Amino acid sequence: MLQDKLLNTSLFENNEYFKKYVELIEANLETKRQKFKTQKHHIIPRIAFQLYNWDGCEKKENKVNLLYKDHILAHYYLALAAKNSIFKYKMICSINFILGNAKEHSRDVDDLKKFTFDLDQYQQLYEESKKYFANQRRGTTHSTSEETRQKISESNSDRVYVNKDGVVRALKDKNEVELFLSNGWVLGNPNCSKRDLKKGCAVVNKDGIEKYIQKDELQTYLDNGWSQGRTAEHKKATQYGTQKFYNSLSKDDKIKKCATYGMLGKHQSEYQKQRIKNIMTGKKQSESQKLKNSLNKKGTIHMTNGTDDIMIKPEREQEFVKLGYHRGRSKNRKK
Repeated sequence: MLQDKLLNTSLFENNEYFKKYVELIEANLETKRQKFKTQKHHIIPRIAFQLYNWDGCEKKENKVNLLYKDHILAHYYLALAAKNSIFKYKMICSINFILGNAKEHSRDVDDLKKFTFDLDQYQQLYEESKKYFANQRRGTTHSTSEETRQKISESNSDRVYVNKDGVVRALKDKNEVELFLSNGWVLGNPNCSKRDLKKGCAVVNKDGIEKYIQKDELQTYLDNGWSQGRTAEHKKATQYGTQKFYNSLSKDDKIKKCATYGMLGKHQSEYQKQRIKNIMTGKKQSESQKLKNSLNKKGTIHMTNGTDDIMIKPEREQEFVKLGYHRGRSKNRKK
């Protein structure tokens, strides 16, 4: 039962506003997404998962579609039902963010009551503004000018990073930083671009959360339901970025860069090998493709474990020697 599930988090008082929140969520559990009308709402808000390092924030059962006006109302009820002062403060921040006043953090909950009287008007304004900006963007292209880059850089310059148990948050408001620090978070971003900080680490993920951990902790995490590697969403975004970069290259540059996107060091199943063989049998290759294949193999060495043959860059040789490979080709390949 939703009410019991929420009360078990120990975040809420079982008061009239809590009951109104439960009623609002239960009434919308089957609500479908409506363009320009609804927003996604986390039943147990994300801040609770971030502050207390819980798992499962992005699970389907923790999300519901709410009309814009109901989204405001939901966070209003949460603020009035909150036990924890940090949680109450963040619900006020969420309301201000939804209303477009993200920098306003000083309002008291009572000051927000006036918004509950004009929610239909806010819903109408929201829908009209969404449609207007959608029409404005349609058919336009965007480029990042030097001026825009400078503005983005200046906007990010005052960010303060805090982390706890591998989870990192970027904060701008000093009050937020103090709240997080008082709850066991520490300053800094262990996942920054400095490679030295990541040496000897492994990446694991669970319920949409990624963590960098020490390799000797890997088995413990795997036993607790974590998976090794990036999330599917992260991989998809990375592939999109790589493909976007590749598509931006000229034809000549694509040929020069092709070695970066080759299949070096990758293993293929027998089925995949046969499939490629069937596709390529009797097929003539263009001069461009021949050059691409040549560049892809340039500076590589052949290695085999007696069954599988691979081509790799020389600097990876010791890595594959440890896996039982040696230089050369298998007897089957030589035949």
